[in-house]
Amino acid sequence: LIYGNRIENADPSVVYAIQQSAMHPGSANVIGSGQKLAPNRPLNEVLMGVGEEGDDGNSGFPTLVVMGLEDQVSSPAAAQARAELFCKLTPETVTVEKIGDSGHCPHDETPEKVAKAMLKWFASSPLQGK
Repeated sequence: LIYGNRIENADPSVVYAIQQSAMHPGSANVIGSGQKLAPNRPLNEVLMGVGEEGDDGNSGFPTLVVMGLEDQVSSPAAAQARAELFCKLTPETVTVEKIGDSGHCPHDETPEKVAKAMLKWFASSPLQGK
């Protein structure tokens, strides 16, 4: 499901780590302890604050969000809607790179496209050379 588009990229060490964690006798306690944590802030809320001035007087930082549009964990339609929302939030600081033939883990499924997006973003970053 998570690697639905490029199952061959889920190398044995990733599969082993996921299996070991899921089968560990304490895994239920880990999952249960998550219920005691404060709720996570939704990513759209976090991204909306990226360009805001912080306590130190600095005005945010550039951010790259790489999204696989064929995400089978939520759904391709939800991934597309999320990408469109993120594009509208703070376009002056948040860059959204949409990868159409990748899913939930684009860094594993299409690493060459993620690397290309990152290099392009780094080259255009206002922080380049700082």
